Amino acid sequence: MFFHMDYDSLEKKFEQYTSSIIDTCHNEHKIAMEFKKIHSQKVAEIAFNISQYIFQFPEHKDYARICGLFHDVSRFVQLREYGTFIDSKSFDHGDMSAKIVGENKWLESLPEADLKAILHAIKYHNKLEIPQVEDELTMHLSQIIRDADKIESMISIAEYYSDNDAEKSSAIEMSLPDNEDVSPEVLESLRNFKMVDYSTIKTLNDFKLLKISWVFDINYPISYAFLLDSKCLEKMFSTIKNPSEELSQLVAMAIGYAEANASL
Repeated sequence: MFFHMDYDSLEKKFEQYTSSIIDTCHNEHKIAMEFKKIHSQKVAEIAFNISQYIFQFPEHKDYARICGLFHDVSRFVQLREYGTFIDSKSFDHGDMSAKIVGENKWLESLPEADLKAILHAIKYHNKLEIPQVEDELTMHLSQIIRDADKIESMISIAEYYSDNDAEKSSAIEMSLPDNEDVSPEVLESLRNFKMVDYSTIKTLNDFKLLKISWVFDINYPISYAFLLDSKCLEKMFSTIKNPSEELSQLVAMAIGYAEANASL
């Protein structure tokens, strides 16, 4: 038996919860929070679009959208309380988002197994790896939300840096210096077709390359197709300051990796 969730009512709950926090913050934090709010809404739609190719049942497609809406719901408290989006300086935002959804009982009408699957996907969306589970719904929701989160973040960050008139926020940029440097560890990750580790980034160039490196951790061919269609990889690279010839080649390899996986 499947249960239909009223997505519009959940969006209202999300709006009420986030607005109650945003309204109490100063302007720079409001910029970053509005950015995260729009990010969450767009991730929900991307997750829903990916789910059209993965799930048969409409209810499960709704679940993917719900995961997208609430995956970063803890970011607003995180910035208000700690002044940062850096988990190592505050709390694990995946864990906290799952906790907030559970404590507020926004999804209490769902069957326990389905609720557990959604909370698992939210909890692990930001982890280096997803724990392997036998439940197919849980695994697909976890993979879909990771893909949607990465795709939207890559698109929005590429647009953010491509727009010279956009209001900037140190919280979004992690207070990193904006110079021409690229850390050796970042280059090594790209050479090995691996995601860049947050702990190794030291500059905005590193941060942008970290986003590009997420192309190595996408789960579905349709996700790669959506990513390539946005042209965000090329846009992101165009904002890198004074890239070396090797870096240009590495980013071209990353784009080629996406193209190969989109055609599987």
